[in-house]
Amino acid sequence: MNSTDILFNNGQLNWDAISTISNIILVTALVLVTLWYAWQVRKQTKSMEKGMRKNRILEEIQDVLTPTIYSLEKEIENRLTQLKELDGHLLDKIKEKREKYREEYHFTKYEIDQQLKELEERLM
Repeated sequence: MNSTDILFNNGQLNWDAISTISNIILVTALVLVTLWYAWQVRKQTKSMEKGMRKNRILEEIQDVLTPTIYSLEKEIENRLTQLKELDGHLLDKIKEKREKYREEYHFTKYEIDQQLKELEERLM
């Protein structure tokens, strides 16, 4: 029996055989489309899972690092404040020393300049 015997029955088309063959072709196409769709869904699901794992890891890292960053910022601010206070304290000490020096030698800056001018005039 060859393919023409299946499609034709007593010289007329055998519609039962044709519908069976067309159903087989359609079911095969449907199965292939379903498999392709399932493969695409699986690929997207893996991508989403990967993204969720990445986000979870980033959140954990952020949870660990954020307090550390804040504590470092506070420590830096405290040290800067201490340095500013130390600078102010040192500046006050320098001013005190300068005033003691002026009081001890009984002259001001302007008096020193005048004395230098007088010396220059005498020498010339």
